[in-house]
Amino acid sequence: MNTEPNSASTPQAPRAAVSFLIMSLLFLCASALWIAIKPSLFLEAGITPSARAWTYLTLYGFVLPAVFGLIYRALPLAYEAPLLSENLIPLHLAVHMFGFGIIFAHALHPETVQPGMGVTFLVCGVVIFVINTGAALQKRGLAEPSSAFIAASLLWLAISSLLGLPLSGEPVFAALKDTQWSAATLALGLLGFVMNAILGMALRLTSLRLANDPPRTETSWFALWFTNGGLAWLFGAISYGPAIYVLFCAGVYLLGLLIFLARFMAITQQRRVEILDWDTKILVTALSVLPAVALLAGWAAWIRMGNPEQPPAGLDTATALTAILGVAAPALIALLYQSEAILRGFHPDEPTAHLRLTSQILLASFFNYATGVCLLLGGAGVASEKMTSLGALFTLVGVIGFTGNLVFLSKEKSQSLATA
Repeated sequence: MNTEPNSASTPQAPRAAVSFLIMSLLFLCASALWIAIKPSLFLEAGITPSARAWTYLTLYGFVLPAVFGLIYRALPLAYEAPLLSENLIPLHLAVHMFGFGIIFAHALHPETVQPGMGVTFLVCGVVIFVINTGAALQKRGLAEPSSAFIAASLLWLAISSLLGLPLSGEPVFAALKDTQWSAATLALGLLGFVMNAILGMALRLTSLRLANDPPRTETSWFALWFTNGGLAWLFGAISYGPAIYVLFCAGVYLLGLLIFLARFMAITQQRRVEILDWDTKILVTALSVLPAVALLAGWAAWIRMGNPEQPPAGLDTATALTAILGVAAPALIALLYQSEAILRGFHPDEPTAHLRLTSQILLASFFNYATGVCLLLGGAGVASEKMTSLGALFTLVGVIGFTGNLVFLSKEKSQSLATA
């Protein structure tokens, strides 16, 4: 299997995508610092302007740009398919940042700033992204699970943008008014766009990282069908209810996740390399938390069935934080490092001094990050500001380590990929 990035058949990873990646990590640093300074952010009753602004900062400042940058960077590398135009990446970055700035300012000062223009710019960025990356998938024409997950990710992103970006105002369609459309669209974005992108890239990049042959199994297809089928029903369940329907859809989605995890673990066990490097270990750890998120969501739905007048706001917050900080953030960071390792031909069984250094920094950063997230979630659960603040500081140290290491890697000259 020829995996050389500089060959005529394989386009190089776009360097412009690194700007998306670095910016997303800087915003993650800012969100951790915000919690450290104001640990009562999620301990107050109701959704305060500060909590809403933090949510915008984390979702539109870190999560979306991280996925954008990852797909821009890794798609040509993983599938040997060039983007429609690399020159569109800086334009997308500028449009996204302008729209995000308006929405963030509206969250802090809703009486003085209107979010309509910001939402419009974010949607324009989504259009640029879908066209640019969709053209690459269409050129490649692959009919295999990992690219199907990414195609589904683009589809859900387009649909969630059409329905109206979550937390940004009133829904576009009248049928969604007086419903829980905002929470449903947020689930559609996180589970549809973000998680499909993570699952698809995890299948492909991990196989390349471990020098595996392309998987020939139907298991991944079953995972694709169950997760996306459950998600489609979940949008209607969250919007209109009842809670038992939400519980059923969460169960279908959980079944798909379990099937995917079984397939993914098989990939790590069938590897050709002897050593499992820390980027893959972090990805395994992050994906292993996915069933816990589904169970938390199901638990929240169960409580709503018993007492619909008092929704479990604290449990909803814990579910969202676990999904974002416990799964999405470490998984995206691990995939970023996997793509950079593949691009530079780092081989776990043949560690150079450079590889050992980056692996040690990655391990130390992940240790601090994991410790911080555990303390942060525990502090939010027991309403302890000191524990929450300490957890945010540990998380911040870990993210700074991730960011500095990625900047260091991005300045290195690209090497040829290892051949299997």
